[in-house]
Amino acid sequence: MVTHHGIDYLLTWNCKHIANAKILPRIHEVLTDLGYSIPIICTPEEMVEDEFENSDS
Repeated sequence: MVTHHGIDYLLTWNCKHIANAKILPRIHEVLTDLGYSIPIICTPEEMVEDEFENSDS
C-alpha cells in the first residue's frame, strides 16, 4: 500500500518481518519486479537518529 500510493517512508517497529536486513532485499526485488518505487523502510528510532545527525552539519 505504501508503494502503491507513492509514500517515501515506511516507519515500523516490525523488525522481524519488515525492517529486517535479511528480508529487505526480497522486498526490494518484488517491488522492483512490479514496477514500484522502493520506500525507505526503517524504525522510528532510525529516522530520529538520522535527523539529529543531519542537523549537526
